[in-house]
Amino acid sequence: MFSLVNTQSVIDGLSYALGFIVLIVIQEMNARMGIVTGKGLADLIRENAGFRVTFLIFVGLLIADIGNTTTEFAGVAGSISLWRLLQWECLGLAAHLRWNLAEPALVFNGLFDQLLWSR
Repeated sequence: MFSLVNTQSVIDGLSYALGFIVLIVIQEMNARMGIVTGKGLADLIRENAGFRVTFLIFVGLLIADIGNTTTEFAGVAGSISLWRLLQWECLGLAAHLRWNLAEPALVFNGLFDQLLWSR
């Protein structure tokens, strides 16, 4: 019984590692396409697949991003409950740090464009 459980955990670990490697390769391909063409991913998809497909892809990405953010705050709430702190106040602080400090620093101050086109 133990060897069966151990084998399943090894298979799970390998599938996570393979998925992580695939994500790294896709991210690098997108970065290289952006550097070579000077266009973003949405522009390239819209050129090759049309507006409707691009819209559907980005609706799917929005849904995935909302799920990712929900999972992030669930993790914060779970870790706060281990410390027996006030959850709503700490979640408010985490939301403040996430949206008011991290996002504007990259997007609104132009740092993202400077990092992308710093060659």
